[in-house]
Amino acid sequence: MKYLILVSTLMMLVACGGGGGSDSNSSPEDNEPPQEETLLSRIVPARSSSPYSAVLAPCSTAYQDQQSCLVDVLPPLDIQGQSVTVDDIMDRLVVSHPWMAERFEQALNAAPNSLLQMFAPLTAIVISYDIIPAFYHPLTGAMYIDPRFVWTNASEYNTIADKEDYRAGFSSDLSLDAFWRYVDEDGNSVTTSNTYSALNNNRTINQILPGLMNLLYHELAHANDFVPPTRRTAIALPAGNTSFYDLIEQTFNANEAIQQQLDDQVPLINNTLAALGQVLFAGNTATASQRALSAADAGSQFSIDGANDMYNYSSDAEDVAMLFENAMMSHVLGAIRDVAFVNQPSIDEPGCNDFTIGWGERGRLGQPWVATRAKLVVSEILPMQARDINAHIDQLPPATSLPVGLGWCNSRQVSALPFSVLRTIEPEQDHSVIEDFRGYRYH
Repeated sequence: MKYLILVSTLMMLVACGGGGGSDSNSSPEDNEPPQEETLLSRIVPARSSSPYSAVLAPCSTAYQDQQSCLVDVLPPLDIQGQSVTVDDIMDRLVVSHPWMAERFEQALNAAPNSLLQMFAPLTAIVISYDIIPAFYHPLTGAMYIDPRFVWTNASEYNTIADKEDYRAGFSSDLSLDAFWRYVDEDGNSVTTSNTYSALNNNRTINQILPGLMNLLYHELAHANDFVPPTRRTAIALPAGNTSFYDLIEQTFNANEAIQQQLDDQVPLINNTLAALGQVLFAGNTATASQRALSAADAGSQFSIDGANDMYNYSSDAEDVAMLFENAMMSHVLGAIRDVAFVNQPSIDEPGCNDFTIGWGERGRLGQPWVATRAKLVVSEILPMQARDINAHIDQLPPATSLPVGLGWCNSRQVSALPFSVLRTIEPEQDHSVIEDFRGYRYH
């Protein structure tokens, strides 16, 4: 009977909240992921003992009906500035398959404590077989994780829906594409491929952790952007008829979202790339001039703006998330980000090295304008840690160019050696697939 009362009450409370408009120049609706519908019909709480077990799944799927749960029903994970633990996070996790909860908990136990604290503004974490790409949703305050980031063996991978990212064909009419990756100082890949293959059929937690941390830094940047620390710690319960979306709308109306601060103080300025971003990541039809734009020309324009990746141009929210994830991957893991505009090959089923570099850089976080923007984001999201992180950014060397004309996989091992003696890296050695490098893997 108690369970039925909870469910009945929830249905009434969900209906109270909803997505409304915002009068601010940037609005939460601008950043809602336009992905294919994800039904999430199989999700259940990872822990039946969670005090929120009855409301986690309904509140996590409320966005499908343009609804938002009341804050009193499912509040942010922490609003009092207390330490967030693995148990706290697991009490907010819903999954479609038990192995997803097991792997996620193992990864959390291996992750740095500073990463756990960033979960504070989340209401829930969802891992389901049918999620692709990963995203954060402002109606629910929840993070939705693509299970390809956490599988370790064939039996786990085989439970994941065989779906393609809806953005996969958006660059098909262009003569260029935007690629990226993380490497160490020797050019070795920092993350492992999320695609199962004969050569990539078993992964340890330590192997999946860098890629998962990359994803989490990105999505948690969204969560902390929409509900910044100062806004979150001001929440008082009970919150009455305030829905989670109301919290975000209040943030935007007060011009307190981090994306608003970034755009007001140090905005991106290249309109050509902003429009191109809507083709690559939102599916807009390419114009004749965009179809004619070369990788070299796009890179020339990119090099003088303040983005660290082409994905920054997809939205103000992604601008924040890209800068933050790059800063944290550098500070915590020593990872260096490669970005490039590559030439689209004209052959069927091209391999990694058929995509040749028209323009590329390694370590763009070391460029002064990019560094300035990244430090602003870090200072807003992690004010207590910003001094150390920003000092790290200040010490980074300037970006170095990736050799024009070199195949993408071969360019991973660039060094002080002449172009002619760089060793060839075959795809089977790299264990990567083309989708690992395209300018999207998440929202």
